[in-house]
Amino acid sequence: MKIRKRLFLTALAAVFAGTMSFSAFAVETTTIEVTYVEPTIEVTVPQTGKAYINPYALPVQVSGGAVTVAGQQIASDPMVIINRSEVDLEVRVEVTGTVTGATPETKMLLVSEKMDSDDTGKKAFVYLQMERFTQGTDTSPENALKNLEAVPITYRASRDVLVLDGKKSTLESTAPMATLLKANSGTPQVGSNAAFRLTGFCSKTPKIAWSAADKITASVAFTFSPPSK
Repeated sequence: MKIRKRLFLTALAAVFAGTMSFSAFAVETTTIEVTYVEPTIEVTVPQTGKAYINPYALPVQVSGGAVTVAGQQIASDPMVIINRSEVDLEVRVEVTGTVTGATPETKMLLVSEKMDSDDTGKKAFVYLQMERFTQGTDTSPENALKNLEAVPITYRASRDVLVLDGKKSTLESTAPMATLLKANSGTPQVGSNAAFRLTGFCSKTPKIAWSAADKITASVAFTFSPPSK
């Protein structure tokens, strides 16, 4: 009986050997190629805009007469940036100001803080403000102005960017000016847009009177990037 059992086990082992074909020492490799994918960021940014020195803060028509701004000594078109990308975008800006006047002696001075009400120097305290849309996606001047109405005109060091003559200015903090929400298949949603403007204060009655020759050019460089995780 013992001999028969051994023969059976030997035969069974031979059957398994015939139906299972593999090697315990086989090595196979997979090669993975990693390449850079260029992100697609699509935004709409206005090429130009206008703002006005308005010492008496009178009502001023802006955006080609589409809307009226009142109570601001620096009155600006309400402008809009639009995120059409499929990803949220943080917005940062760098602003460079340039002042021109009739002569070097009569041109205004851009300052970094609000002047006293009785200051008679020809000075302007100007800064850029931005606010993400909370009301609709309509980018008309009327709706842009409506979204900016929630922003106080007073300067906010952590949120506003100064305009200084011959200098580049950014936010004092590392935070973005705004975070624009991603679009839905290229269509902006509420929060995909942000309105921005120049605003501020100026001397009401300087010793050297304001004239049509007094001008400020503000160059705004935008940087858009997905939020860091």
